[in-house]
Amino acid sequence: MRSDDGRRQGRAWDKPGFVVHAFLRRMPRHGDLAVARRLSRRGDAARDEGRFLVAAALYEESLAVVPGRAAVHLQCGHMLKEGGAFAAAERHYLTAQALKPDDPEIALQLGHLRKMAGRPTEAAADYARALALRPGWTAAQDELARLPAAAGEAGDTWPVAELLPDAAADAAPPEGLTLLRLGRRSGPVRRLSGLEAVHGHLVVRADRVDLALLLDGAEIAHVTLAPALPATAAPAKFVFNLWHDFGPVAPGRHRLTLRFRTAGHPERLHHETVTIAPPEPAGAHPGSDALVPIDRASGVPAEAQAHAAPSMVRPARRTLLPDPVRTILVQRLDQLGDLVASVPALRRLRALFPQARLVGLLSPANAALGETLGLFDAVEVADFPEDARRARRFMDTAEQERLARRLRAHAPDLAIDLSEGSDSRPVLRLSGAPFLAGFGPRQFPWLAAAIEFHAPDPVNAAPAAAPARRLLALVEALAALRPGADPPLPAPDPAASGFAPGERYLMLHMGARLAYTRWPGFPALARLLVQHTALPVVVLADPDTPDLPAAGPRLRVMTGPLPFAQFDALVAGAAVFVGNDSGAKHLAALRGTPVVSLHMARLNWNEWGQEGQGLIVSRRVPCAGCGIGQRAEECGKGFACLHDIRAEEVLAAVLSLL
Repeated sequence: MRSDDGRRQGRAWDKPGFVVHAFLRRMPRHGDLAVARRLSRRGDAARDEGRFLVAAALYEESLAVVPGRAAVHLQCGHMLKEGGAFAAAERHYLTAQALKPDDPEIALQLGHLRKMAGRPTEAAADYARALALRPGWTAAQDELARLPAAAGEAGDTWPVAELLPDAAADAAPPEGLTLLRLGRRSGPVRRLSGLEAVHGHLVVRADRVDLALLLDGAEIAHVTLAPALPATAAPAKFVFNLWHDFGPVAPGRHRLTLRFRTAGHPERLHHETVTIAPPEPAGAHPGSDALVPIDRASGVPAEAQAHAAPSMVRPARRTLLPDPVRTILVQRLDQLGDLVASVPALRRLRALFPQARLVGLLSPANAALGETLGLFDAVEVADFPEDARRARRFMDTAEQERLARRLRAHAPDLAIDLSEGSDSRPVLRLSGAPFLAGFGPRQFPWLAAAIEFHAPDPVNAAPAAAPARRLLALVEALAALRPGADPPLPAPDPAASGFAPGERYLMLHMGARLAYTRWPGFPALARLLVQHTALPVVVLADPDTPDLPAAGPRLRVMTGPLPFAQFDALVAGAAVFVGNDSGAKHLAALRGTPVVSLHMARLNWNEWGQEGQGLIVSRRVPCAGCGIGQRAEECGKGFACLHDIRAEEVLAAVLSLL
């Protein structure tokens, strides 16, 4: 992430999300060094006052303005070490060492850190390196002498530094802007299409913040933000989650600006060059809740349409693969030995999809073997030569066009690249297959399924697993995506439930570990189920649950925790179980109980929806996939993805399963 003057922003220890820190105003490039020095001096002052993590944040800001200064990385490492953030400190020490590999002081400080972290073997190596760089240095000699003789034995495994409390988590949040969602990354710019969320938060010392969203300099949205958490002496967090419809905007490149105005502070601006694309069709990506169809001819505001739209009700049995898989394209555009190593994976692929045609896309070096294996129904040969000077393979425009025509004639449903190297992965995109698979999820985020597999040698860290095994792991990953569910666990003793054997009842589980993930519609649903069914309704809630429904002749209200045997029997014996996205829902599915789960969009429904039978109820919102975790205050939309689910919709889902 870069600020509007082009400088890189961000901190090594930040949580997920992309971060743009406080210095977002335009500064002349020739003044960068002066700004960096001023920040470093402020860091020195905080260090001298014992505010170690504040000092670290200031050194980080200084490095964001002028990177590549080993001395500042070293100081930042010192402060993080003093603050208990060992992993972040180590990253700064290692960066400093990469910048100045012959500096004995950096090696010594790395030794101190690793000794504090309970890693004496690594510390001994660091001290030895410092001594080699400065022979006779008593500081390094003394540290080596103090290390236990058996440093390399038990000391390597206890204590584990990464498991210790991180003091950085207790520090005040650093001032600056964090963007959690802004369209989708498409090459070097972000892509916006239709109803999108501009979601994030600003940490600043202020009582309120006025935020305006500007497109090409014209204001398109405005909101006044209040602190998301109770006021403290620390900087306040101001959360924003703007839903804006970019559908009417002309497609192409545009300048998007977030303008923050606060009393007592200069105006803050954050600029993004974005690509605006035409809205996607209503039926595109039916499994994604982040795509919200909008009827622009209705005259109803787009956000109001999103809130009023019906919830999504989907079967729990699902697959990410095309259904059916009729043709599979398999790439091995390299050497003879590479195809030999692929044979176990090809055999497994044939066994997994016995009705599918396998088309091999091979190189001239291995095509003859491919035609004799008896595993391919057809073989295509591509001219994909290796350029020794560029150290990579290439394919010119004419060959790409010819190959695309040949591959698309096979109409593959799935295309998989069995090469672990990166050169051939883009060739998958010529196939026209709707589902692309291969290695390298970070390098190739457009793959529909991808894995990383690394089983290293314990000494030199080079791969130790045979290529054939690694390729087989990729094919087994596809096997895991096929539709189907494991058989349910045997039912527990039903007597513990309190119901007679075979007696039918409905169970509502109102609880969840994170309070904000609890659907508030359970009381209304309980009343509707009593009205519209003849079955007893059991409501199980946490003791702190507000608005518990009143018990009645067919409505039994229980507060947990229950003995596990009773809870398990109740879950397993229910005619239908209704619950939040919690462990109880997954247990019910494991027991074979039909489940209606209420899934908020912080995580994808198709990732954490229950396995087995039943239905998953969710809502389409442009900020789906926010992953806010423990920080409930970062929603900014009142948990609309859960609270907008209506009790009548859940009632219909339950009745459909009875």
